Amino acid sequence: MRINILIHMDEYKVEFKGPGLDYYDKDGKPMTMEEWGDKHSNFEYKLVARDDLGYATVSTVWLGLDHGFTPGAPPVIFETMIFTEDEDSDYSDWQDRYCTEAEALKGHERALKLVMPLITHDHQD
Repeated sequence: MRINILIHMDEYKVEFKGPGLDYYDKDGKPMTMEEWGDKHSNFEYKLVARDDLGYATVSTVWLGLDHGFTPGAPPVIFETMIFTEDEDSDYSDWQDRYCTEAEALKGHERALKLVMPLITHDHQD
């Protein structure tokens, strides 16, 4: 993998270019690193869905940074993760990534279906 780093000393600007260092808004439109930084610091923009279920949390967020690493493919800019209290759980730190917000919402629902049996059967109060 080759990454080009451009440093503009007059502007004190560092710009990273290369596979996986391309920035996209929620609609998949390219954006600058500065625009990404502004959006990424906005929790409401970044959050797609979150369910706190006691034993587990399912969280889906916009990453904005292409995690696909495949030239010519659509950018992979959303992620769903499952966090559980039990680090030995099959779903502890489970994750999946998506290209669109619609795919991410469907993935969030799939993740909820994965952990619901654990919560309803094994971890009732």
